[in-house]
Amino acid sequence: MVPIRKARIGPKIEGKIEKIYADEGDYVKEGAPLLKLDQSTYLIVKGEAEAGLNTAKARYTKAEVDLENSAKDYKRLNALYQKGAVAEREFDTIYTRQKTAEADMKLAAAQVREAEERLHMASQNLQDTIVTAPYSGFVVEKQMEEAEVSNVITWQWTVLVLEDISSIKVECPVSENEIRFMQKGKEVEIHVDAFPDEIFMGTITQINSKVDERSRSFIIKIEIPNRDFKLKSGMFARVRIPKERKESILYFPINALLIKGDENIAFTVEDGAAKLHKLIVGISDGRVTEVVEGLTEGDVVIVEGFTP
Repeated sequence: MVPIRKARIGPKIEGKIEKIYADEGDYVKEGAPLLKLDQSTYLIVKGEAEAGLNTAKARYTKAEVDLENSAKDYKRLNALYQKGAVAEREFDTIYTRQKTAEADMKLAAAQVREAEERLHMASQNLQDTIVTAPYSGFVVEKQMEEAEVSNVITWQWTVLVLEDISSIKVECPVSENEIRFMQKGKEVEIHVDAFPDEIFMGTITQINSKVDERSRSFIIKIEIPNRDFKLKSGMFARVRIPKERKESILYFPINALLIKGDENIAFTVEDGAAKLHKLIVGISDGRVTEVVEGLTEGDVVIVEGFTP
C-alpha cells in the first residue's frame, strides 16, 4: 500500500534551520507551518531593496520635473526659432536638453521597475523562509534537525517527508488472461493482514496498457478511501476482484452442490423427503453460486448428508 500523495518538504532557499514545528508521526493540516529558516540575512536584503526603491523613485521624480521644465523651454524657444527670433545654436542647445531629459526619464522609469523587482524577490525570499504544508497529512520522516543548513545546491534540503493517507493506493498485477474483466471504476475487495476480520472496498482507477513480457501480467491501480486513517503506507494487502457481478440473483451455498460428470445436482426437502434437482449454475464467489435454472426462491436445500 502506498499513500495517495507523498512529498519531500524543504525550503526553496538556502539557510540555517531555526525551528521545525512538526515531528515524525504528527498530523498536520494544509497551510500549517512546518519549519522556519533564520531570517536575519533576508531581512537585511529586503531593507536594502526598499531603500533602493525609494532612491529610484526619487530619481524618477527629479527626472519628471526636469522633463517638464525642459518641455516648457523647448516649446517657448521653438516658437521663437520658427519666427527667426532665436539663434540656431541656442535652439540646438534646448533641443539637446529636451532629448536628454526624455532619455533620463526613461532610464529613471526602468530603474524604478528594476528596484521593484528586487524588492519583490527579497520579499518572496523572506516569505520562503517559512515552509508550510502543501496538503494535510502525516509526517513520516524527519531528515534534518534545527541549526543544520539547508542547501538546494548540494541537495541537502529535504527536512520532512509528508504523506497523505486520506486514500491509499494499491498496485496489483493481473494476468493477461484476466485483463478483460478489469474496468476503471470497478469495485474490489481488499484484505489486510493487520485487520483480518475486516473487508475494505476499493475502486480500480488505472489499468496499465503495457504487459510485462516476463510475467505476462498488467499492473492495475486501486484506490481505497481511508478517512479514519486506519490503513497505513507499507501495509501488505490482498486484492479480491470479481470477474462478474450480478444483482438480484438466486443463489445457494456451494457446499450444497453435487457434481456428477457434467451435471450439477442439489437436493431439497419436500414433504419430509429429499428431492433431486438438476441445476444450471452461473457465477460463483467460492462460497455461494448463482442458480440460473433448477431451483426457486424459498426451496430448502440439503447442505450435508447426501452422497453421489
